[in-house]
Amino acid sequence: MKILHLSDTHGCHRRLRDLPEADVVVHSGDFCMVGTEQEAIDFLNWFCDLPYRHKIFICGNHDDCLYGAGIDGLDNNVHYLSNTGVEIDGIKFYGVPMFMRDCITDRQTRNYAMIPSDTNVLITHSPAYGILDFDDDINYGSEEILAI
Repeated sequence: MKILHLSDTHGCHRRLRDLPEADVVVHSGDFCMVGTEQEAIDFLNWFCDLPYRHKIFICGNHDDCLYGAGIDGLDNNVHYLSNTGVEIDGIKFYGVPMFMRDCITDRQTRNYAMIPSDTNVLITHSPAYGILDFDDDINYGSEEILAI
């Protein structure tokens, strides 16, 4: 299975051209810049029209307008994961969003604790601590994700 990973497009998703072939495209959050509903709707219209067999997305800290929202009306091959999973061709995907309201409480820790042990592909907006997370002399990754 070929997976194309996108992240942090911050409202510039329509600038992406000639994306490579894949079976599944995954966007791991921050498709909005400010977090408005209009930004999210524009992203969803673009994302749902991509020519991939399966499409999966989660929210990042800039996608706050979707906090607690249920998203209805998506095509069967488009999956919004919010502390939920989906199985595609025997591969188990699980997505944990990154909403700031969860990060400033213990809710994010509880979300990480709910990740099923049989997950094959974990989708988060935060990297694991010490893995491609270093910027401005700071490791921004999650020690909790590293421990999983």
